Amino acid sequence: MTNEKQEPDLFLKCLLEANVDGIIAFDHEFRYTLWNRAMEKFSGVNREKVLGNSAFELFPGLKETGEDKYYSDALAGKTIVAETRPYNIPETGRSGFFDGYYSPRHDENGVVVGGVAIIRDVTDRKRAEATAIEAHRLAFHVENTPLAVIEWDHEFRVLRWSPAAERLFGWVASEVMGKRFSDWSFVVHDDVDAVNEVGNRQNQGQEHHGISRNRNYTKLGSVVNFEWYNSALYDQKGKLIAVLSLVLDVTLATRIEDALRKSEAQYRLLFESNPHAMWVYDQETLRFLSVNTAALEQYGYSNREFLDLTLKDIHFADGIERLVAHVAQQVGAEQPRHLHVEEDEVRAQRVDGGGGRRPARRLADALDPVVLGEHLAQPQPRDRLVVGDQRADLHARSCGTRKVAVKPAPGALRRSRLAPLP
Repeated sequence: MTNEKQEPDLFLKCLLEANVDGIIAFDHEFRYTLWNRAMEKFSGVNREKVLGNSAFELFPGLKETGEDKYYSDALAGKTIVAETRPYNIPETGRSGFFDGYYSPRHDENGVVVGGVAIIRDVTDRKRAEATAIEAHRLAFHVENTPLAVIEWDHEFRVLRWSPAAERLFGWVASEVMGKRFSDWSFVVHDDVDAVNEVGNRQNQGQEHHGISRNRNYTKLGSVVNFEWYNSALYDQKGKLIAVLSLVLDVTLATRIEDALRKSEAQYRLLFESNPHAMWVYDQETLRFLSVNTAALEQYGYSNREFLDLTLKDIHFADGIERLVAHVAQQVGAEQPRHLHVEEDEVRAQRVDGGGGRRPARRLADALDPVVLGEHLAQPQPRDRLVVGDQRADLHARSCGTRKVAVKPAPGALRRSRLAPLP
């Protein structure tokens, strides 16, 4: 009889030790009475350390994660399935996730004498699921981004060709997969060398990420300007594995930039060749930032000398106060005003750049060292301006705040006050 009883016990013990899942048992005091080999491997804790000891004293984290509830439910006669439970064992550095299957343990009379649990480590599965979710999320973004997404292998053959790439270039993925860009009419001939240079730098490990521009053909034969945002992936030995390119159509932006460059060149030409004295000055410091040839000739300074001056330096001392007041009126004005004097004009135009908005001036040759009087917002009666022995008629052309415009010139000239015409 003894041998017959020992055989089932031995079989049960072998079954417990051979099981790939962790199996534990505990009494009403939550002391462990069973801790199989799989639990040792799973937790990194030997059975000698746990048997006879309280679960929550050995592993306080069980209460933090709410695992004590499942222990109690098992002792109350309930069968519980707890899925994807987190665990962390500071003593061994083990952490991850497990599924727990808790149930009561009965004696021969059906009385609950403890609890038993099967613990299955699902850390690898959980991480694989997270990776799959991440990959799906990334794939979703790749498929839906307005930027073309193109992936190249280490030989610069197409590995990925997103729907946005199909829309931008016209070729569907099946037409380009596995091809190098030189295998079909893709890069404009004049840009091939520049594209090859980028590829060489990536192949040699000199460019892990970078931005480049070149022109590409579409399937319909159109030439489009694209900006390429490239990221190169290398192995531990520094060998190129793949390159991911995000591609943006910048044709419109390129055209705008070209137009701005041409506009700037035309403005510079008009500024330099204008027969009237013109300059740009900083509104805060009143220092000259740029002057044209006519201003240099009219005032007799070199360009370097002129740029060391301010508006105050070329203005009569008794008019500086009104000059400063005039400049102050320009600050924050939505539209600088200008005055019309016979066939000549005094104009103010704001220029954005550097430290803020700066007024550019064109001063009429007919105005010598003179301060144009303050004018009201509405058109005024014609006034008489006396410059030396000359007489000129003027009136306010623009409406708004009172303005003071200045055009000094070298030489000692007589200045006269404004007086109404008879």
